[in-house]
Amino acid sequence: MDILKWNSLEKTLEQISKELPTIADEITNLSLSQLSFSKFGKNEIKKWRLSPDAICQMAFQLTNFKIRNKLSMTYEAALARLFKDGRTETIRSCTTASAAFVKEMLDKNSDNQKRRNALKAAVTNHGELTKHAMVGEAVDRHLFALCVASRGLNMEHEFLNKYRNAKWENVSGWELSTRLDALTLRG
Repeated sequence: MDILKWNSLEKTLEQISKELPTIADEITNLSLSQLSFSKFGKNEIKKWRLSPDAICQMAFQLTNFKIRNKLSMTYEAALARLFKDGRTETIRSCTTASAAFVKEMLDKNSDNQKRRNALKAAVTNHGELTKHAMVGEAVDRHLFALCVASRGLNMEHEFLNKYRNAKWENVSGWELSTRLDALTLRG
């Protein structure tokens, strides 16, 4: 196993110091809220044969749209346990299916059956994305590793350059970050 060697710790610390004001601004810009919901919990959702996590993710999508009047790039981490010591992968919760659910929920001419169907489709899609992420079949970490390797090797590639310049390359591109492990989903 290769050991990570620092070429210049001073240069690294200098770069970090230069970024501290930006980091402080980002921290100041953080918005955090809490809601206590007691009408029903995860046990009731499980009776519907739907994932409590996916239901919450769809609620985040709908709420975010109602607040901002737009869909937002959303980051949700999945633990890929198949890898030694685990690793995370990205679940992209804002999908075509979640957008269709949001649209259906806000359509004044829609009915409960159409809304249920849209919710079920979005939850099913989210479940598939989650499964892919948990077994290492999602793309974010792979693309990120390729970008880091290409930079380290001074190799240019058209696709990786597009990825590197895309808004969704890093965490600062995410407008909404959701973590249900930090929530208590009561029965």
